Amino acid sequence: MTSNVWYIILSLLVSMIVAFDEVNLTQQNKENILCRGCGLEISTSSDIFLKSSAKSRYSFYDTLYGKDDVLVQIFTTDVFFHYPVITFKQSTCVPTGEWEETTSWFPDYLWKPCVCSECGAFVGFVFKPVYSSVGAANNQFYGLVLTTVISENFLDFITEYPANISN
Repeated sequence: MTSNVWYIILSLLVSMIVAFDEVNLTQQNKENILCRGCGLEISTSSDIFLKSSAKSRYSFYDTLYGKDDVLVQIFTTDVFFHYPVITFKQSTCVPTGEWEETTSWFPDYLWKPCVCSECGAFVGFVFKPVYSSVGAANNQFYGLVLTTVISENFLDFITEYPANISN
């Protein structure tokens, strides 16, 4: 498939996730973001922050997890995997493997894959600066893959038993 077809398919997938995620959202300031594999809390919407990269193939702003203007960046790997990524300040995912620098999507940052601490499913990446000054605050951040996480509000919506159905 051509890269344009992949972008269209990925854009449609992200649009569907966004549309479903906006259904029945509460007006909370913080929404829990869960692992799609097991439902463990991976992060919260209050930890989403803007960290853009010139290495993204495509990016856009959308309303996700009850927040406006969330930056979604589409990154690709050398083997043509496409990842829609949102950046977070904190996450409960567990880094795995060795730190890599050569193929980092964020210049001057090392990266590792990150997995759910409960089920071991891949959920994204953790990034840390190549150079960190002594006494500097933790500049580590997480790039969670949009298709590997789900909002707790959306999960509640799709699993709620309709009140108007009786036995």
